[in-house]
Amino acid sequence: KHLVMLTVVSVTCLFLYVVAFSLISMGLGAEANIMDYFLLVPLIFIAMQFPISIGGWGVREGAAVVLLPLVGVAPSVAFIASILFGIAIFLGTLPGHMIWMMTAGPSGTKGSLN
Repeated sequence: KHLVMLTVVSVTCLFLYVVAFSLISMGLGAEANIMDYFLLVPLIFIAMQFPISIGGWGVREGAAVVLLPLVGVAPSVAFIASILFGIAIFLGTLPGHMIWMMTAGPSGTKGSLN
């Protein structure tokens, strides 16, 4: 039961990340088909998992510059879209991180909200 729920949440998050990446890219003038993003953006995310950078920064941009031109996205647009996606994800998760730091803290101790 928990595995099914975890899978649903994971797939939903991946779907929304691909949509966000594609909307940012299209907002910068890319004319690739949405299905192209569903094919290539997960590969970009896989590349981010290699432990050679902090948070996948740099690796994500490199993978985007290599992969997205295969479907007609200019390398400069792929690069900027990747940076803007990283910033958007960072800013979107920052409030949750701040709440976690105030309530549990990195060592698991209770914080100031209790």
